[in-house]
Amino acid sequence: MNIEELESFSPHTDWYDVRDQLARFIYARSDEAFDEGDAARDAIATVDQLEERQSYMRGKFIEAIGGIPSSGSPLNAKTVGTIHCVGFKIEKVIFD
Repeated sequence: MNIEELESFSPHTDWYDVRDQLARFIYARSDEAFDEGDAARDAIATVDQLEERQSYMRGKFIEAIGGIPSSGSPLNAKTVGTIHCVGFKIEKVIFD
């Protein structure tokens, strides 16, 4: 069986190009997310709605970074160097 015979079984229009499949998927998801964000921002008409949106976005951001550590733990700051300049100084500080 030669290539011409094989090509007769499946027309070229049925082939699916997978080379950029992941990129197209990511771009499509991004476009959907951008459209949702645009619609949510466009729906804001009052200060209360704006504050509610800000609170929602702040919560989502904190969730995305894994939360904020409790403030009850000591920082154990150590100054490891100082740069003296005219009128100010820069301290290099390391926190636990």
